[in-house]
Order: sequence, then structure tokens, then C-alpha cells
Amino acid sequence: MSDQSLEIWKNLKQSQLRYEYYIIGLAAALFAYLGSSFKPEALSVSQNSFELLSLIALFFTVVTGLFRLENDLSAQATKLEQQNAQSRLDVLNKVSMCSGRVNNVDAGEELNKEDVEKQQQRLKEFIASANEGLKILNNRTIWYLRVRNFSLFFGFFFLVVSKLISFFNVLNAV
Repeated sequence: MSDQSLEIWKNLKQSQLRYEYYIIGLAAALFAYLGSSFKPEALSVSQNSFELLSLIALFFTVVTGLFRLENDLSAQATKLEQQNAQSRLDVLNKVSMCSGRVNNVDAGEELNKEDVEKQQQRLKEFIASANEGLKILNNRTIWYLRVRNFSLFFGFFFLVVSKLISFFNVLNAV
């Protein structure tokens, strides 16, 4: 990855995290505000029932947003480990092509071909399993994003409906 691509990726990731924190913070603040003034009543087609639905949807927004952040951090850590393993594998591939003795600079010992081949195999298996893990994490992240977006939409929708019901109740009372 070139330096420019890395900087673009860092800026994109930073913007994505800021947006995620903003959405979670907004939903949490709205949840706290609605929750502080919520008074339970019997379920019916009333302002209170729609506020309850809004609270539930906003709760799901916050929870799935936090799960999405956690999942995203796990994916980043896995990707970093995978890239480190790929770098070590690239070095081992170069070492395996060399003839003669090769010294392990980290441990200060001589590497033989069998050890290099075993390390190469372990790294290849790790990289393959990391790819599978990243696919699972990415699918889960997308699912959390969809659930978060839908629950945020429904949280606002039910809040607007509750305020409209309150408005129409006031109009009917007059």
C-alpha cells in the first residue's frame, strides 16, 4: 500500500469512526432524554406507546452501533495480524529460495529448510483462516449497520408519530 493510499485509508477510517460515534451519541442522548420523561401506561394507540416503541428502537440503535464498533476494531486487528503474517511469509519465501546457510536474525540461530517450510505452512494457514474470519466479521459488520440504520429510522419515525398523536389530541381537545 503506498503512502498516499495509506493516508487516504486512515482519513476514511477516522471519518467513519467519527460518524459512528456521532450516531451512537445522538441515539444515546435521545434515548436518555425520552427515557427520563417516560411514564409507563397501558399499551394502546397513544403517544406513550409510540414513545415506548421509539425508546426500544433507539436502544437497539445504540447496542448495534456499539457491536458494530467492536466488530470493526476486531476486523482491523485481524487485518493487521494478517498483514504482519504476510510480511513474514514473504521473507520466508525469499529465504527458501536462497541456497546455503541462512541465519534467523531475531533468534540468532541457523534456519534449515524444514523449519522454513513448517513456518511457511503455518503462516499460509493463518492467512487463510484470517481471510475467512475477515469475511465473517465484514458480513456481521454489514448486518449491524443495517440493523442500526433501520432501528434509528424507526426510532425517529415512532418519535414523530408520538408527537403527531399528541398534537392531534390537543387539537381534538380544543
